[in-house]
Amino acid sequence: MSQCLNPDCLHRNPPKEKFCERCGEKLLLRERYRAIKPLSAGSFGKTFVAIDEDKPSRSYCVIKQFLPKAQDRFSMEKGEALFEREAQQLDELGKHPQIPELLAYFTEGNYKYLIQEYISGLELTKEQEKFGVFNEKKLLKFLYEILSILEFIHNRQIIHRDIKPENIIRRSRDHKLVLVDFGAVKDLKGLTVAPAGTIIGSMGYAAPEQWQGKATVASDLYSVGATSIYLLTGIQPSDLFDYGENEWIWREKLGANTISEGLGQILDRLLALPLSQRYASVEEVLADWHALENTSLEMLDEEDEGIVQDFDPHLTDENGLAKFCFLMDQEGGIASSQETEGSEIETSFFSDVDEVEVKELKEEPPLKFNPINPSFRRLLNARKPINPTLKQLLTQRDPDYIRVDIQVNSAFKIIEYSENAGRFAISPQFIQAGMDARQGFPELIGLEKIAAEIRQGQRQSLELKEISREQPSKQPLYFDLYFTCDPGEFPSENTLMILIIETAESLAENEFNLFQTPQAVAQQLDPLTNLANRQAFEDYLYEEWRHLQRQQRSLALILCDLDYFKRYNETYGYAVGDQCLQEVAKILKSVTRRPADLIARFQGQQFGLILPDTENDGAFSLAELLRQKLIASKLPHQGSPREQILTLSCGIASMIPTVDLNPKCLINHADQALHQAKQQGRDRAVLFSP
Repeated sequence: MSQCLNPDCLHRNPPKEKFCERCGEKLLLRERYRAIKPLSAGSFGKTFVAIDEDKPSRSYCVIKQFLPKAQDRFSMEKGEALFEREAQQLDELGKHPQIPELLAYFTEGNYKYLIQEYISGLELTKEQEKFGVFNEKKLLKFLYEILSILEFIHNRQIIHRDIKPENIIRRSRDHKLVLVDFGAVKDLKGLTVAPAGTIIGSMGYAAPEQWQGKATVASDLYSVGATSIYLLTGIQPSDLFDYGENEWIWREKLGANTISEGLGQILDRLLALPLSQRYASVEEVLADWHALENTSLEMLDEEDEGIVQDFDPHLTDENGLAKFCFLMDQEGGIASSQETEGSEIETSFFSDVDEVEVKELKEEPPLKFNPINPSFRRLLNARKPINPTLKQLLTQRDPDYIRVDIQVNSAFKIIEYSENAGRFAISPQFIQAGMDARQGFPELIGLEKIAAEIRQGQRQSLELKEISREQPSKQPLYFDLYFTCDPGEFPSENTLMILIIETAESLAENEFNLFQTPQAVAQQLDPLTNLANRQAFEDYLYEEWRHLQRQQRSLALILCDLDYFKRYNETYGYAVGDQCLQEVAKILKSVTRRPADLIARFQGQQFGLILPDTENDGAFSLAELLRQKLIASKLPHQGSPREQILTLSCGIASMIPTVDLNPKCLINHADQALHQAKQQGRDRAVLFSP
């Protein structure tokens, strides 16, 4: 559908209309952003889920339209200033990977618009409703992650002023928390947009001084505390306060969900009513977090009891956004989906041919699929050039495929398909001979020009990465699509091959073990150190490489090797050597705290640390910290010529992943740096330099 943005109309139009059928308003903002679904409405405007039609992937984004309810001059001026300020802050803060990125800010027609990154995932309110209240382990992880985001914000002299469960989303792609809604931010550098005393915040989560218009950094920390007790109890903070006694009673509402005294003291200081008794900075809170007795990374790395395996990565709001375009009726067609306010899903969203043509195609006698068609193998020996990544994949596995004939109306007419190709479509019923492949694979919409370029030899292929489908089991299915030339025995100039390659990654692997069964976890752990094993290391490195390649962010790797460890085993025996490796693993865990960082036993006495979104300086600092902490542990090593204690050498490398390189380049660079550290005398960290 195409949602009209005229507030006096809001008509839902067919999907490819350029102007509203009812009021005549343009439907494409800046000729690229098409609103498809209302998301929410507030005091200063409305938000819509949209599609960016400039991108081949037709990725989702969010349109925020400035439309204040109050139309008096004062409210309009204040609202415009706040809206512009939100855009400015997002432009700066969106550089953080857990804050939505600003994509555009402009005026079109009579309205101002802000376009930002769309975050697919669950708000913490809905996560709690689905999986129950947080236990201590899960709350500690929440605290560390949200405080790390706040540290980034506060260091730029900005306070959020509206932290609450509804504004924190667990992103489905990697299960990281994302802080959203920066419409209430305040700049502490003096750039105020509202007069003193302006009240901004949410009831129950805003600190007392914030209701007086005097919010500080500590006000955000109060909101973190209020959010925490809600997550622990499932009860709104306003119902956890005794107004007669003027004190918190959240402990009385915990029930069987017990927490440690140390965590309780942190929450008490976060929620202290007098500013003088409350934490004054994120750094103070994190210091107490690290000092918590019995808090260790082993506890935080265990399988999280608060989330179960039927986590739905596509559930983004109460209407199930990811499902709303692709519902089928019993006869196999795309059905209308009754949403709120009587909205309907258009039946022609994924096809350029009209309904009559589709029905005629369905009546054609279907060709029998060829379950063992070797034609894609001929790609390896084809005269036309082939994408190197695809060529490597074809030597390792047999993908599913669909062969299509691109003819009338640029329809991708299916002429042949593999046995399991329908499994990857939005419905298997759409994968039949004569039907348009875009009905089953809506990701192909808009790629007609690129398909023509591939047929004419102007480009090798096209890759569509990390497509997902929800299966009947509620578990997501991930796969990549490759467009390439048809290597069949009698290829015509109009035929193309669409290869479907299922990826091995799952949601659980991105967070490394968070949602796996104990049996699956055991297969990815080194049995001695309980760290990730070599296979898990390589899988995660490959996944982060692909992810950061799209974002053009840096990926760092540290390779660590225990110095003179052969002599250690000769001196103490292999049993003691194994115990030593276990102690080193604990030290590694104590130093790396970010949820995205992965530690693995690379081989023997070598360990690898994968650090997403980290550059040379950050990786080098972590390597130095690790080396110093091992020295401070004073593990005896009588066979070492260096003060008879165990030491460590580290090789560090980082790079921004590109299509032309692969993760092995990063491993080779880190290995070369490690070799230099050994040559220079060991017990040091060396940064790779070309």
